[in-house]
Amino acid sequence: MKTLTLLLSLMILSCNVQKEVTKKENAQEELTVEKAVEKEVMQRDSILEKEVVQDDTTPKNENTMKQETQIEVLAQKSHGGYETSKYLVIKDHKSLQEIYGKVNRMRRPGIPVPEIDFKNEMVIALFMGEKNSGGYSIAIDKITSLSDYKVEFLLKETKPEGMATTVICQPFTFYKTLRTDKEVVFKKVE
Repeated sequence: MKTLTLLLSLMILSCNVQKEVTKKENAQEELTVEKAVEKEVMQRDSILEKEVVQDDTTPKNENTMKQETQIEVLAQKSHGGYETSKYLVIKDHKSLQEIYGKVNRMRRPGIPVPEIDFKNEMVIALFMGEKNSGGYSIAIDKITSLSDYKVEFLLKETKPEGMATTVICQPFTFYKTLRTDKEVVFKKVE
């Protein structure tokens, strides 16, 4: 009887150990998938730290050329954005802290909040919304002045080509650019 009890105890212990090993393997697998998604997005976009985008803010005549505005990618990730598509213009430190708090709620360590000179600069936060696979991204394609009162940011969304990781993601990109007091409008381009 003691042998049978000992044998049953060993079998239960073995099952519990196997369950713990399986839990650890699943957790490791989830981390690997998240890293693979981020790597896929980074490879697909390969957006430089700093981009130069055309800005048509100068008046048009024969003697003027297009002015170029430098924008800087502050953050580009595939997880942690909003579930719905949103485009935000951030012109103060409090709003910037709130947005970084949102995207950092599940990150340890979080993405560092950058130092922004809000007198001369602003942040554009682009959230693509929830997607059912990896390989998506969103970027500023061009900045165009529509009038003395309006500036247009043309946005390009990248979709996966071929095979992509099967994971729910919420891609987003943050940019730093020169501050404008004009009304900002966003338009998707193909």
